[in-house]
Amino acid sequence: MKGNVQDAWDQGYKGEGIAVAVIDSGADSSHKDFQTAPTNPKFSKEDMEKIIKKLGHGRYGSPKFPYVHNMITGDDDQIKENNQDAVKDGSHGQHVSGIIAANGQPDNKNGEYVVGVAPEAQLLFLKYFSDDGTTGDVAEAIYDAVNAGADVISLSLNSAPNVPNLNNADQRAIRYAVDHGVVISVSASNDGNSASIDASNNVSDKDDYYPNSNLGNYKPFSSGDIGDPADSPDTITVAAEKSEQDEDSDMADFTSWGPLPDYTLKPDVSAPGVDIISTGNDNKYVKMDGTSMATPFNSGVAALVIQRLKKTNPNLRGAALVQAVKGLIMSTANPQLDVNSDNSAIVSPRRQGAGQINAGAATSSPVYITADDGTSSLSLHNIQDSTNFNLTFHNLSDKEQTYTFDDLGGGYTEDRDPDTGLFSDVQLAGARVDGENSITIAPNSTAKFAYTLKLTGLQKNQLVEGYLHFAGNNGQVDLFVPYLGYYGDMTNEHVFDKNANEDDTDILGNRHY
Repeated sequence: MKGNVQDAWDQGYKGEGIAVAVIDSGADSSHKDFQTAPTNPKFSKEDMEKIIKKLGHGRYGSPKFPYVHNMITGDDDQIKENNQDAVKDGSHGQHVSGIIAANGQPDNKNGEYVVGVAPEAQLLFLKYFSDDGTTGDVAEAIYDAVNAGADVISLSLNSAPNVPNLNNADQRAIRYAVDHGVVISVSASNDGNSASIDASNNVSDKDDYYPNSNLGNYKPFSSGDIGDPADSPDTITVAAEKSEQDEDSDMADFTSWGPLPDYTLKPDVSAPGVDIISTGNDNKYVKMDGTSMATPFNSGVAALVIQRLKKTNPNLRGAALVQAVKGLIMSTANPQLDVNSDNSAIVSPRRQGAGQINAGAATSSPVYITADDGTSSLSLHNIQDSTNFNLTFHNLSDKEQTYTFDDLGGGYTEDRDPDTGLFSDVQLAGARVDGENSITIAPNSTAKFAYTLKLTGLQKNQLVEGYLHFAGNNGQVDLFVPYLGYYGDMTNEHVFDKNANEDDTDILGNRHY
């Protein structure tokens, strides 16, 4: 299984005592792969009925689904998705639920069954989409999930790109969840690169060009296509990668790129999201694609990491617990190399985040890394010839930990093939990161170290990005930190894009974009 989940299971982490809330379109809790009662569940029937009485809504479904609530109609007996799309193509929410916590068992009929990433976890299901397309209130759903006792909230939904604003109701709800120690996993969306538009007038090889992909009709100032609530610094924003492994591993063409409009680095991590088989309604199985499938994979991994931390570091609570979960998942992810590159270049962190999720590493690493903003990536924004920054190493173990630093050959920038529109990273000879070579962190403590991104002889007005690598000196999991900055004047943009969509101007009468 991609994502090294088996390793986490072998360490004893399968989601016992953890509850994951799913805010989605519907779930069929009668599916045979949801019938095995979880071992050491967080909620008994009696526990949940007390919570439901306090909330004033919701229903106890089963040991696997101890809480279900229809946010649209209030009819908590109608949780299953029954529209034509669900019948024809499969239920989105049911598929997501299976990825997280299905616990199918072999049978003698057809041998088909699904086991999710956290098969022993319980699911709290909030039906957010009605069968007729009506949607509920995301913020209300988040508050409800937190108050129902979720440890993780899985959100496979998104909206248009914008800069995070705590006056936004969704963002306030996310902060409420984090302050209560609840991890929120959100899909990056499926809009590709911001320059991947319908028009192809700047591409010569039009046969292979298609919009909402990693092919662009022009080179944009920002490739970002990630919106609310995935733009929150408090969420784990998940990109989609293909299911092939090793040398065939690659990102999904459709996965939305970062950064955010202010050049904050997103997404955070990548997980499998192509050709994913999971549970459908009525004991069926369905194959789906999307960051909607990558997100529950990360939600399941978050459940495993929380289980580990509740055992090894029970004093971690609230926002500190959420930071540790996110930090362990991101710091232990494995950056992918670009299979389409001739020179083994990296896949941009604006596309893959910290890299491929590694469940077994996240549940075993004694250390994670944060930047000054508390996240586990470096958003350097407007960089100069010399840009200083700090990294804080968090040692969760009772042993001293030592790592050796390297910058993986230095920084990269973006290139675009004018024939195909394909974006790729190319290494910059004049971009290096200098700093402490040997890192030692005392037991159960944090240590801050200073580094400098140095640029020599580079052309202005281009992005600089890459990964910092910290190799464990005593067999620990290697750690990585993605970084991004813009070298030049970030305000020196055209008010209107030059002819990106059409050869003529885009302002004609009431047509303005």
